[in-house]
Amino acid sequence: MLPRKLGDQKMNKLLLLTMVGLLALAACETPVEVTSFEECEAAGYPVMESYPRQCQANGEVFTEELDQQVLDCEEEHLTYCPSLGECVDVRTTHCEEYSQWLREPVACTLEWAPVCGELQVPRADGVDTIRMTFGNNCAAQAAGAENIVQGECGETTQDVYAQCANLGGTPLPEYGECEYISQADCQALGGEFLECESACRNDPDYPDVICTMQCVLVCSFN
Repeated sequence: MLPRKLGDQKMNKLLLLTMVGLLALAACETPVEVTSFEECEAAGYPVMESYPRQCQANGEVFTEELDQQVLDCEEEHLTYCPSLGECVDVRTTHCEEYSQWLREPVACTLEWAPVCGELQVPRADGVDTIRMTFGNNCAAQAAGAENIVQGECGETTQDVYAQCANLGGTPLPEYGECEYISQADCQALGGEFLECESACRNDPDYPDVICTMQCVLVCSFN
C-alpha cells in the first residue's frame, strides 16, 4: 500500500503547485484596458451614482456622456422620450418609458389667477423638482403640482432665492441676483437672464477694479 500513498502525495503536490501557478498568473495579468465610461461599466468596475454617472478603473475616472438631445430636453423642463424620439411632457403625452407619469386630461378655464407650484420632472437619472407658475389653481392641479401658493413664482423673495439654491445656483439676495442657473430656470422664476456678466459687477469700485476675464450667468430680479 505504501507505493500508492506515495503516488497520492505526489498527485496532491502537483495539484497544489498547479493552483499556486494559476493564482500567480492571474495576479500578473494586465488590467483590462478601459478608455470610456461604457467600457468601465461593462468590465464590472464600480459606478458612482452621480449625475452624470462616473466609473473608476485603473486609477482613472470616466464620466458618462449624456446625449445632447437629453440635455436639450431638460433645459426646457421636458423629458426625452426614447420611443418617440423627441422632448415631451410625459404627464400629457404617452411615452412608453414613462407611462406611469401620464395623467388624465382635465378641462380648466383660461382665467388668469396665477399660482406657483412645485412640479416633479422625470429625468434620465431620476426626478427633479422645479417651481413653475400656472395660470390658475385648476391648471396647477391638472399638471400634478404640489405645494401650490397664490401668486407667480418669484413674487415672494424668500421663495426665489430658496429655489435658486435648489436649482444648484448661488443666491445673492443682497444684490437681487441668482448666479449659475439656466435661462429656462431663470425665466420660470420670473427673472431676467444675463448670460455674460462680470464677476466684479457688484464691487463698489467697479469697473475701476482689476477683475478676471470671466463670464458669469446671472438671473436678475431687479
